[in-house]
Amino acid sequence: MVRGCLLTGVLTVWGVSGSAHAAEVIAIRAERALLDAARGEPGPALIVVRDGRVAEVLAVDAEVPSGPDDSLHEYRFGADATVLPGLIDSHVHLTGDPGGHWWQAAVTTPEYSTAVGLKNAAITVRAGFTTVRD
Repeated sequence: MVRGCLLTGVLTVWGVSGSAHAAEVIAIRAERALLDAARGEPGPALIVVRDGRVAEVLAVDAEVPSGPDDSLHEYRFGADATVLPGLIDSHVHLTGDPGGHWWQAAVTTPEYSTAVGLKNAAITVRAGFTTVRD
């Protein structure tokens, strides 16, 4: 009986403390955001990123939804910049090494190709591409 009460108490406290999660919130206010290809023209938007994922897209003058314990960071972009969700490259060769010799393709191991692919993927992400097709 005591074990059952102790377990119930621990689970109750754990559940209460686990539900109070302070999120990292990033608010991006942009005068020119291209988020809808069907719309065609960039427009103003407030993009709310919560814990590394886009949570909401709101009117640019909306209040940022965040809790009292959240870590809030705001960024503003004027008309001289356009915010994009990420670029797409539909024709890449991530595992290729353009600096190598023509005959290396015949003797390259899968492990080496993986290492080259990881290096090239990191370069691609730093260049702003979030989606690729190899």
